[in-house]
Amino acid sequence: MTLFEESNLRFEFGEDWTLIEQYDIHADFESIKNAISGTKGVDFIGILNDKTLYFFEVKNFKGHRISSKGRCKEDEDPVWLEVAQKVRDTVAGIVGASRKSLNEEE
Repeated sequence: MTLFEESNLRFEFGEDWTLIEQYDIHADFESIKNAISGTKGVDFIGILNDKTLYFFEVKNFKGHRISSKGRCKEDEDPVWLEVAQKVRDTVAGIVGASRKSLNEEE
């Protein structure tokens, strides 16, 4: 079992997960983020049963009612746009890391 904490929430991933990484703190992501300003990443990436790749983005608005007001509407910083950018940058980062990773085994 793999445990992570994100946004004051606890996540447990069982043995069915071939790979589970906290992507937004991974060394490869940090390298990309430092090289390309504005790069974003999802919170977790995982491969379930050696078959399916999953992206996890955690949003916990509990206790942030006022500051998160309007995030799901068509305002200047909607949550759906932020998640879409994170997925886009994560896919690009994974492709790049598969060719030139800081950790060759991963």
